[in-house]
Amino acid sequence: MLAVKGIYQNGRLILDEEVTTIKPINVIVTFLDEIPTEVKDKIDIKSFHFLSARHITKRIKSSLSDEVIKERREAK
Repeated sequence: MLAVKGIYQNGRLILDEEVTTIKPINVIVTFLDEIPTEVKDKIDIKSFHFLSARHITKRIKSSLSDEVIKERREAK
């Protein structure tokens, strides 16, 4: 096994060292820094009301609790 540092930016992986192989090999890329993500449909608790909750959750076809459980399982 070989470990090589590099940088990932705009869909490209740039390695700090050149690695030459005879054939294609499997690799694992580990992101060492926290990746910031955009929060979708964030709720402002000060202006929260039932109609906004219905709008945010309208895409959910099953129960909200089932969706939360599914999301947490997928995040593992």
